[in-house]
Amino acid sequence: MIGIGVVLAVLLLSTVTGYTLSLRSPGADRATMTSLQEIELQRMKAVVDADLPFLARVYAEDCTLVPPAGDRLARKDFLDAVADGSLDFRSYELVSCF
Repeated sequence: MIGIGVVLAVLLLSTVTGYTLSLRSPGADRATMTSLQEIELQRMKAVVDADLPFLARVYAEDCTLVPPAGDRLARKDFLDAVADGSLDFRSYELVSCF
């Protein structure tokens, strides 16, 4: 199963690197997909655990995040909100897949 975060990661990587990877093609690089899935699962866990060092490594400086309430937060604002508990994720689960 591929979560939306993995799809976003693939889209971001392809934009930055120029490397494209079709999620549905039989020739898709499975090692890359597995690695991206693992990173996404680690990121989801880090959000719940408020693991700020990990989150600071995986979110780009110019990243804008949209938490469940729908407001847009710059990376620093998101990390600050997670750090001070004003944005507290109790769970983070994939509910859909491609």
